[in-house]
Amino acid sequence: MGKKHTDALKAKIQEVSVLAGDKTAVTMVEHGTVPPYCVIHPAQGTNTQERVTGPRSTKHPRFTLHVVGETAEQVLVVMDLIEQKLFPGGSGITLTVTGERSRPVWFESPLPVQVQTDPQPPVVYGVIETGWASDPTT
Repeated sequence: MGKKHTDALKAKIQEVSVLAGDKTAVTMVEHGTVPPYCVIHPAQGTNTQERVTGPRSTKHPRFTLHVVGETAEQVLVVMDLIEQKLFPGGSGITLTVTGERSRPVWFESPLPVQVQTDPQPPVVYGVIETGWASDPTT
């Protein structure tokens, strides 16, 4: 389940020009990657059976994104760009996942911008949480 959901989210984030190509990675970026970049941390989420009368199993993939920049201002700008891609005008987009009917994504930024000072050089990052519900099409 997790890879196709992760691939769909990664492709959408890579539409933000400053996060294209290797500027968006899953779990780890290559050493020496210059900010800004986005690291996607996928989780399987919770699977539920939404209807007792049917065989449907609803998946709830969820992701924590770390948006890394050289300054807090850069992080905030990139986070805004990601929000505009995933949640334009206050409504979640619907990602295409093969074999599933996805519902709109939700979007949260639960923590203030963070600075990690050890080891040096400092790393400035913001945290985004996102995910959606998805039902099988068959």
